[in-house]
Amino acid sequence: MADEAPVVQEAHGAPRDVVAFPGAGAFGSEFRALRDALPPGARLLALQYPGRAAAPPGPTSFEALVAACAARIRALPGPPRVLLGHSFGAFLAYATAAALQATGTEVAALVVVGADAPDRVRLPVEAARSREATRAYLEGIGEDVLGQVPDEEWRAIAVDTAWWDLALLTAFPGPAGVRLRCPVLAVRGNEDPITADDRIAAWAATTTGGFASAALPGGHTDVLASPEFLARVGTVVTPPANGTTATAGTTATVGTADTAGTTVTAGTTVTTGTADTTGTADTTGTADTPRLPDEGAGSPAGGPAPR
Repeated sequence: MADEAPVVQEAHGAPRDVVAFPGAGAFGSEFRALRDALPPGARLLALQYPGRAAAPPGPTSFEALVAACAARIRALPGPPRVLLGHSFGAFLAYATAAALQATGTEVAALVVVGADAPDRVRLPVEAARSREATRAYLEGIGEDVLGQVPDEEWRAIAVDTAWWDLALLTAFPGPAGVRLRCPVLAVRGNEDPITADDRIAAWAATTTGGFASAALPGGHTDVLASPEFLARVGTVVTPPANGTTATAGTTATVGTADTAGTTVTAGTTVTTGTADTTGTADTTGTADTPRLPDEGAGSPAGGPAPR
């Protein structure tokens, strides 16, 4: 498909904050490049799901996890935010957006990465049957998944966490009963073996608010750090001054990535203390920036970020 760049106007409104939903087994470090690339005034709030790190035991169903995420976002002050989910987190972000819409909480936009459309997804039932099956599944996706985890101890933690997440995902109910009103941007890495262009493009059926899709340089996870991806998210985060969204059209972009390293600033992790509430880490790129969840209590710097 030919690339159709989003319509960008001369005047822009205030940048929107991004609420990021990590993938299965991940703790948020995969969003570092995005955090550093957001325009001034925008913040990345990386959800720490209940049960992660030092948090209390998490929900035992996909629906309960959606309810926890929606409750946490509703409690955040300020204007509507962009929800961005990767892989497992993409389905959770989508379901959370639908839950928020149903209760009158506006979502500025939804960005889904590395996940086929709800009516096209092939749920990882076999991968969720055992720890060994989960590990084999993650290793089969590519080196940008478990290969980024620093040591075997953390790989075991990542696999155990992903096993639990994938078990929850097997109960994903599929398309919501109503279409979203917010715009949707769907992205995959063009080397990602578990997604396909047509299945990514099928996200168009989930919204009435404008849609774009893209295949960008990278694999399942490292696409999150590609300059092309960061630029596209930047257009979503910085809305036109009149409040309309500049993401109309369907796009597919193929090229090569030149991904630079990023600097992570120090700080503390902000989490909630109840099992039914999901915490967030404020990850703005200033000297006082709180750390991403993988650097918080119970999770040392450089912790796992697979899937």
